[in-house]
Amino acid sequence: MGVWTYTDSALGEVLTRRDARNVTTLFCYDKLGRTTYKSASVDVDANGTPDAVVDTWLFDPPGALGQLWIAQRQINSVLEKRSTYTYAPSPAPPVAAASRIRAAALPRPSSPTPSTTATTAGPSSSSIPRATACWCATPSTASSTRVRLPQH
Repeated sequence: MGVWTYTDSALGEVLTRRDARNVTTLFCYDKLGRTTYKSASVDVDANGTPDAVVDTWLFDPPGALGQLWIAQRQINSVLEKRSTYTYAPSPAPPVAAASRIRAAALPRPSSPTPSTTATTAGPSSSSIPRATACWCATPSTASSTRVRLPQH
């Protein structure tokens, strides 16, 4: 178990977390409070050397605002996994004849169940858009600091 310490933003978001193994994890969030970036140095392959593990999430794909679009993991700046989510429009709910005119004017929401495609590193994976930076509040000053994401 051991001691875990946390640093929070003024909004209550966890900015840093240090676990009992003395591993510090940095978190970043978008304006809606969704986690967009997480990084830590952890010995992933048990070779005695810490590896830089970076997870990123992109939201708001075309036609599905508020939904997860891309999730990816890089280890030592090498893309290990990328999942891309696509959303099909939901069918309109059945309506009574009298309310069909009003219902037809309402936008159809995106389906809450995504279809997922996972890919590994390769030439074709670089064509998917991804974030190159996120903004985090620093624990000591609560001001904004730009964090650059590794490029591959």
